[in-house]
Amino acid sequence: MNLNISMGAQLTIFEEAVSLLKETLEEAIKKLPIPEEKNVRRAYINRHGWNIHDLSADVITLGKAGNLGSIYLLARPALESLFKMSAALNEESFAAEKLVAEVEEEREKFESWRASGESAWSETLDKMIKGLKEYEVELRQCYSVNGQRRWRKTWEVAKAGKLQAEYVKDYFLGSKHVHAMLSALVAREDGLYIIEALNRLTVTVCHASALISRFFYVCPNVFDDALDIQERANSAFKQAQRELEKNLKPEFSGVK
Repeated sequence: MNLNISMGAQLTIFEEAVSLLKETLEEAIKKLPIPEEKNVRRAYINRHGWNIHDLSADVITLGKAGNLGSIYLLARPALESLFKMSAALNEESFAAEKLVAEVEEEREKFESWRASGESAWSETLDKMIKGLKEYEVELRQCYSVNGQRRWRKTWEVAKAGKLQAEYVKDYFLGSKHVHAMLSALVAREDGLYIIEALNRLTVTVCHASALISRFFYVCPNVFDDALDIQERANSAFKQAQRELEKNLKPEFSGVK
């Protein structure tokens, strides 16, 4: 099926959103003390903001080449970064606790690999496990993190960031493509999901810009600029949907 749907307007608006995010991040860097005085929260939010920017920049490159079939593979980790940024804003201890949890999780994976009996890797894995244990202790002491691992599930992070709706609509549905579920593979034949995925990623980028501006006190105008871009993105998405419906009607006009 050749739908001939134009996404030029969506890509242009998306590029504006990514430019806004980059400008916001660059202004945020100017407000960071050098060194950051061991402020893991600032560093954590900054790093995830750049992750969203870099992934989105890759989508722009693919979009200009007309190859957006893998958009969800890039959009989902961008959305994960948005969840983590928002959670770090809402809960002061989140960044440090999540960082420790990630080091613990990585160590446990190496321990599972070590227990599988691959003797040829034993020495290397032992060194890596030892290094991660030491790093975990260092992080716990540095940021006063006690207790068991928290924030193991993505939905827990989304809830802490007050983004449960985004988790259900965007992350959950996008997971079909990431995990190559059959329904997603069928959808890829026509690329019907791309226009919505591009719109949702635009919203993610706008949301990230607003969160970074809020945390680093960058500029009040960022909120208005992000809202304007988001509204235009939604309008472009609705137009693309109308084009889609128009293209599909002849396909099913004879179906009873």
